[in-house]
Amino acid sequence: MRGLDEVRLNEKVKILDVVHEPFMKRRLLDLGFIKGNEVIPTLKHANRGICAYEVKGCMIALRQEDAKHIIVSDDEVKECLINY
Repeated sequence: MRGLDEVRLNEKVKILDVVHEPFMKRRLLDLGFIKGNEVIPTLKHANRGICAYEVKGCMIALRQEDAKHIIVSDDEVKECLINY
């Protein structure tokens, strides 16, 4: 397990939990950072500690200090295509 702030750009991972103070946890859940959802870091601003994430088709920017409270899977989610 690792925090969302440790995920590389364009690496798709699955959310396992949100561990934050109740007020901020509620806000993150309302934004779509819910257990089981997939999330992809798409943009990072190195100097300001801000990153944009794609969650359920929406782009959401979070501070690095808030992203570290979102626990994600260690493995990248792989797309599985089945040909019939």
